[in-house]
Amino acid sequence: MAPLAERSLVNAQAGMCTVQHPTQVLAVCQAVLSQARVLKWRPLVEEKIIRIVIDRHWAASAAGDLAAEHEIYHDDAVCEYPQSGEVIRGRGNLRALREHHPGRPSGFAVRRIVGKGSLWVTEYVITYGGHPVHTVSIMEFRDRKVSHETQYFADPFEAPAWRAQWVERST
Repeated sequence: MAPLAERSLVNAQAGMCTVQHPTQVLAVCQAVLSQARVLKWRPLVEEKIIRIVIDRHWAASAAGDLAAEHEIYHDDAVCEYPQSGEVIRGRGNLRALREHHPGRPSGFAVRRIVGKGSLWVTEYVITYGGHPVHTVSIMEFRDRKVSHETQYFADPFEAPAWRAQWVERST
């Protein structure tokens, strides 16, 4: 039987990994990537690594683990909140801002994550005091860490009655 790295190399090329634990998957993908520098499917492996990093970030966010949540950011990362006109410069300032948020989230649910290459988008809902806030995060990666993030926050609103005949209600 082929060594694990070779089996993982074949499985990574097919878009899957042979191990299940996120830390193991990340380690295997990194090992495979180091062997695949000149191969045409290197971007696929790189995207798998970024996806694992993103999944770990959102899991840490949901758990309230600020240290793990901010591992994803470069020291010089920039985060923008266009709706309020704020720009947060640096991982330290971003973490401090989140540490001092007056209301801790009581719920956190990722709806979907899509991305390719260095650009990834996550839709999620954060609940503060029973009030859901629909959020979109656009992350730009450099060397497997976020260099720039833009976040949009939207409160739910009542759908107008005039369009009821063309829509269905989601929950």
